[in-house]
Amino acid sequence: MHEIRDGQNGLSPVIGRKNHNGSKSERGAEVAAIFYSLIGTCRMLKIDSRKYLRAAAEVALSTPGAVLLPHDFQAAQAD
Repeated sequence: MHEIRDGQNGLSPVIGRKNHNGSKSERGAEVAAIFYSLIGTCRMLKIDSRKYLRAAAEVALSTPGAVLLPHDFQAAQAD
């Protein structure tokens, strides 16, 4: 991990070819980018990403087409 400088939020963008080396397809790279974004948002909101991902999977399995975003998860945890 890199050192955080003043004015940075601790997140670095995922850009460039080298970041996609582990993906075997364009779709795999898209899915990875979605997960990076969700986990990064959880970090920014100080949410346990494992708990969030588990809850999001449960919502998706119980209600096809439903989406649980980190902000919504955080609001539900506050209630």
